[in-house]
Amino acid sequence: MMYENAGALIPVALAGWFFFGWPALKILALSAGTALLVEWGWEKLFGPPANIRDGSALLTGLLLGCILTTEVPWWIPILGSLVAITVGRHAFGGMGNHPFSSVLVGWAFLEISYKEILETYPLAEPR
Repeated sequence: MMYENAGALIPVALAGWFFFGWPALKILALSAGTALLVEWGWEKLFGPPANIRDGSALLTGLLLGCILTTEVPWWIPILGSLVAITVGRHAFGGMGNHPFSSVLVGWAFLEISYKEILETYPLAEPR
């Protein structure tokens, strides 16, 4: 199910690339890659409750990447995904036990901590 949801974001990723160029795909790749890496690390450190194969970490990273602008520095999607997976999901007991959307926990952390960086919006124009 999570992979189907992630697949549904392909048109969004293509639109981001069309309107904002390669930086949009870079943000998605950094965010999704970090989410997968953190989920894998959590699984290795703390045991089997985290399951990287269910696709939820990939979906979390992709959704976080979709709500960030292309003007953010490279470390913003990495930090956001790290907080989304560790605090937003695993601090509350893992998949299915978190009371808040892990994506929005990561975004809220970034918005509170780096408001000026997140409020820079580029003009959308076809490349």
